[in-house]
Amino acid sequence: MLCNAFKLILFLCIVSIPSLGKFIDTINQGARQQAGDEVFTDAGFPSRIVSNIMKGDPPSYRRELFVHVEEGDFTQGNIRSLFASLAAKYSKPENLHITVFSDRENLNKAIEVSKMKYIVDFPSNRGVESDWYRKYWPASTGYFRAVYYRNYVEENFTFCPDPQTENCVDVELKGKSDPVTKPDADDKIISAISKGDVDKVKEMLTALPRMSIEGLTGFNILIEAVNKDRYNIVRMLLDAGVNVNFASSQGVTALMYSSKLGRTEIVKELLLRGATVNNRAKSGATALIWAGEAGHIEIVTLLLNSGADPNANDGNGGTALTRAFAHKAVLGLLLDFGADINAQNGDGATALMSAVWHNVYDSAQLLVERGADVLLVDKSKRSALDYAKITQDKKILDILKKVTKQ
Repeated sequence: MLCNAFKLILFLCIVSIPSLGKFIDTINQGARQQAGDEVFTDAGFPSRIVSNIMKGDPPSYRRELFVHVEEGDFTQGNIRSLFASLAAKYSKPENLHITVFSDRENLNKAIEVSKMKYIVDFPSNRGVESDWYRKYWPASTGYFRAVYYRNYVEENFTFCPDPQTENCVDVELKGKSDPVTKPDADDKIISAISKGDVDKVKEMLTALPRMSIEGLTGFNILIEAVNKDRYNIVRMLLDAGVNVNFASSQGVTALMYSSKLGRTEIVKELLLRGATVNNRAKSGATALIWAGEAGHIEIVTLLLNSGADPNANDGNGGTALTRAFAHKAVLGLLLDFGADINAQNGDGATALMSAVWHNVYDSAQLLVERGADVLLVDKSKRSALDYAKITQDKKILDILKKVTKQ
């Protein structure tokens, strides 16, 4: 009996910690399911979610859905409706991947692959001949298949209309048109950017229409240049007319993406070219929030000196400060620029609570010295001092007890 009571107390402590607030929120949107625990979707035709898996660590959660659709229902219109329905239902996290097969055996193989390896999507990983498709899909002939992915940068729907071949095409998720392949020019210029072939990129930009450069093509190639850290090509693209503030379907700009990846020289160039510093992604995040969370101190400095709002929240109540708790230098800089030291995220957690829970002594010490409220409580009615008592980190506990004189 005492053992069971102890287990219950331990469970209640774990589920209420601030670092798991975002994880709990995603679980509330749809419970984690394993193969065999199937549920029907709301797409309007028979379709079952065979597996619903959450992967990764905060804030880079990824939801992977594996869906079975009978061959007779596997039309482009049906699959489009399915993806639109599931994308709306699972609006969080930003990283969403949906795989649909008409064949159960190969769908189960794909689920096993997913459990073994976490695969990251980048804009360059598009096209049926890419390594990503070959790794992720098992033997891919003899059945219908389709895939949808959404990440911080873009949204994509690929449909394979012929079960006997590898001929797959990109499709507009919201459109009603027939499958449309990506322009060959896009593939070639993205390949040249990926390889860092400046002369080839310059040659191809000259041949592209101005409208294409300023629009979707321009954004895709700019993001690829940021992704591969091609500073000279970024400058070339901006000179050619790429809109520095163009945003993806997820509201992500090149400045946000380069800040997240730590591309300092590219961030400098984008700011010089007029990048808007306080733009928000659909998730609510800003360039400063992503840079601070990743600990990119030089980029944080550039953004703050360019007018970034240190108190902008991420849509879940979190700010650059609450998400940068692991980086002492970033915390100090944000405080110097007026960040609210007691800002609370959606779970009520402050930067101090998170630093205490994760045993980040330097951050906890700095925040206490700068006046963080040690007794402020989160939604579970626990304070930073309470979390220190749970973790039993003596150094941190001593700091907090001195402040509270306990």
